[in-house]
Amino acid sequence: MDIKAFQKFCFDFDIFPSVLSKSKTINFFTTLASFHTVSEKCIDEHLFVEALAMTAFEIVYNEPQPEPFEKILLLLEKMNQSEGPCKV
Repeated sequence: MDIKAFQKFCFDFDIFPSVLSKSKTINFFTTLASFHTVSEKCIDEHLFVEALAMTAFEIVYNEPQPEPFEKILLLLEKMNQSEGPCKV
């Protein structure tokens, strides 16, 4: 997945701008893409999952704070309720 596809995914699944800013989206992508062995700036499915986990930890919750696993589930639920699944 390249940066444009990642940004489209974030927009379609209501991650951008409600959870991540554009700069944070680009920062996550470029940081993860630097770990990929391909010379092109892209992320594979494993790095994509890592990006979703990092995104889940960015969401600010009121007390009590959910556990890390719960944060990931809450992000997945938010994405499921977005228009993203219909667009895919």
